[in-house]
Amino acid sequence: MAIFRRLGPDGQPGLADALTGLGVVTGIQGDYTAGRSLQEEGLAIYREVGDRWGLAFALHVLAMGASGFDGNQAIARSRLEESLALWREVGDTWGLATVRFGLGLLAFRNGEFAAARSHLEESLALWREVGDKWALGRVLAGLGAMLQFQGDAERAIAVLQESLALNRELGSQYGIAVGLAGLAQVAAEHGQPERAARLFGMTEALGYGTTAPVVGVNRPLYERAVATARAGLSEEAFAAAWAQGRAMTLEEAIADAFSLAAEQ
Repeated sequence: MAIFRRLGPDGQPGLADALTGLGVVTGIQGDYTAGRSLQEEGLAIYREVGDRWGLAFALHVLAMGASGFDGNQAIARSRLEESLALWREVGDTWGLATVRFGLGLLAFRNGEFAAARSHLEESLALWREVGDKWALGRVLAGLGAMLQFQGDAERAIAVLQESLALNRELGSQYGIAVGLAGLAQVAAEHGQPERAARLFGMTEALGYGTTAPVVGVNRPLYERAVATARAGLSEEAFAAAWAQGRAMTLEEAIADAFSLAAEQ
């Protein structure tokens, strides 16, 4: 960023990229105000130099950041819709898939379930076209959470198990934890509190909910499912199942999660 600033007008495109990237890192580290300020400076430069790809990306980043997505949701939606229009103009499938996912999460958060499902299904189809397994695993997890919330347990299980399989293939511990947590939620809400507690125990062992926080729309669903599993067992049985999950190997937990569909 400092080097691009010294380059003056010739450094503006690179400066916008650096500002946006630094803004993302700063926000992840918890300084949302500083992160938003950096991203907005980058956004302004993208507009000034006419970089539509950069502008579309920056709009999406600002919308999905804690300062936008978790703050003024009307502004977040406006930024995502502008980003979507720009991705269409430049014909970028990656961008279209990314912003569709963001619009789906925002609609889900606002209780607009038909719109959420439409956006997430479209994002899923686009990521399959692109062949990005990392993104595909993330979208499958989001879609699975929404399907579970709507009561479509059978489809939720299939989607979440696909996400889990992808993340195991990729070696993503966080993605595996998210998949296990999603399937634990299905188990909790469909009469399998002991299995749910085991899977929640393993997700905790993987750091989900502690070093890797439960974020966004997943938090209330996660907390509700844990409470449901706890209510379905005695305190001693719940604690024992949770401890069993924490002590399982990762492959044992994954096998447990994959056996869920057979009992539905």
